[in-house]
Amino acid sequence: MFPWEGKQMEEEIYALHAVGSATMRGEAGVTTQTTWGLTSVHGFITQEGELDRHRSMFTYMVRSGTPNPAWVALHLNVKQDLDAQFQQNLIDNRRAREAIMAQSRALAVQNEAFRRDIEGWSKISPQLFVGVQARIRPSGTAQRHHSHHPQG
Repeated sequence: MFPWEGKQMEEEIYALHAVGSATMRGEAGVTTQTTWGLTSVHGFITQEGELDRHRSMFTYMVRSGTPNPAWVALHLNVKQDLDAQFQQNLIDNRRAREAIMAQSRALAVQNEAFRRDIEGWSKISPQLFVGVQARIRPSGTAQRHHSHHPQG
């Protein structure tokens, strides 16, 4: 009850509790999202003591309503656009991941070829690598030392 323009008023508010679930396949597998909320919210206000007498008319008003076809079509189009965008993002992410993996494999092949080349060079000309030695400083850190004379 509340006052309005010098009169005591009463109101009732109604709504339907709606629950919907959507299952999506994505990067992390299958995910189900459950959304809940209120729909068909409506209320009635009358002068104090009149609500019971007018309830059947108010109920008829709610039941006689029909959705606006333009709004229903727009709602469906937005939903379809969002679903298509989600699917395209999944495809784009998968392609980007595959490209990164292909680049990683190519780098691994190059690295292995480089390692084999170094091993081959060290067998052909061991003198190239004899002068490079690691020397430990008193602080415990390694220092590279290049000798101009091969050591035997």
